[in-house]
Amino acid sequence: MTNLMTSSLSDWLAILWRRRRALIIPFLCFTVLGVLAAFLMPRSYVARSLFMLQEAEQGPLMRNSGTERTNDDLADRILGLQTLLKSDRVLTAIAVELNDGNLPEDPKMRETMLRNIKDTITLQQISAQFIELRLKSSEPVGLGRQLETVMAILFENLIAPERNVQTASRLVVDRRERQLTDAETRLSAFVERNPDIVARAALEDAPAVCADMSRSASSPGAARSAADSNPACVKAMGPAIGTVSSGAAEPSGSLAYRRLTSGVSRARAAQSFIGKRIGPVGNESMLGILRAPERVLIIDAPRDPQFPVIGRAVIVLIGVLSGLLLGLGLALVLELFDQRIRTTKQLENLIPAPMIARLPFMG
Repeated sequence: MTNLMTSSLSDWLAILWRRRRALIIPFLCFTVLGVLAAFLMPRSYVARSLFMLQEAEQGPLMRNSGTERTNDDLADRILGLQTLLKSDRVLTAIAVELNDGNLPEDPKMRETMLRNIKDTITLQQISAQFIELRLKSSEPVGLGRQLETVMAILFENLIAPERNVQTASRLVVDRRERQLTDAETRLSAFVERNPDIVARAALEDAPAVCADMSRSASSPGAARSAADSNPACVKAMGPAIGTVSSGAAEPSGSLAYRRLTSGVSRARAAQSFIGKRIGPVGNESMLGILRAPERVLIIDAPRDPQFPVIGRAVIVLIGVLSGLLLGLGLALVLELFDQRIRTTKQLENLIPAPMIARLPFMG
């Protein structure tokens, strides 16, 4: 085994010459791969835009007077910008703009499109006030205009989201209104399907004397005559007497009707309570939770990139260096595990005796 730590320059040159195959083959292979990758692999272009955040004098999230901006505050604001940029709301708006309003109807294809756009956009903080927005693509033409569209949609949602951003109040009010509408729809459908059950339930809800009069009547006409004799029952029984059949109502149907009416009452009470607590809610009065406390000053406007991120010469150079390093490593490994004795120094290290003569190689 060769002791590489004590080898001289001539020994190193001899090792490289002896392991020239292990050195040359990886070098040539990776060089060819680098050339192929440089001319066949699609190149990546990046459009950049630099902008600065300036403090505003007013806003829901403005800095308190007399306090200094800390690194944590800046980090939180940058994180907020990144989160807003990568939200489905902003990504969908970007996809609509970049595709001229044409989005795939398939949910999976739409999700894939949004994920691809999300992977191509990068927002990072350069310094205390400067932020850089990047957009990556394989086609440089029009990339600056695409980045300008991305910035416009981001700033639109950042500065004025109250036009179409749903607030917590609007969410609660819509939910209660939807519950009330659903309950009334179910009750109306039940009334249309079961008029006899509804009429019987109306009689059962009348005063006890009216209910007794209706039960003692042998027919709907007799029940009407009995009710007319008592003015207190006219209002309660009048609308329902004419639709009551002579047969007994099913308890399950009556119970279902009472449950539906009770559900409508609860939904109406909940909707009324929320309406009193929140008051009228409209888009014009929504609080812009996402409104930024900064004014945006664009330093470098977006433009089409002129050069790819990695040039062809760099790719070829990477291939050449990779092949050279791999060849050197392979040559050293083979030399370290080679058990043959090749020099007099190796023999003297193994046998404590002087060498008297040396026979030349007769190959």
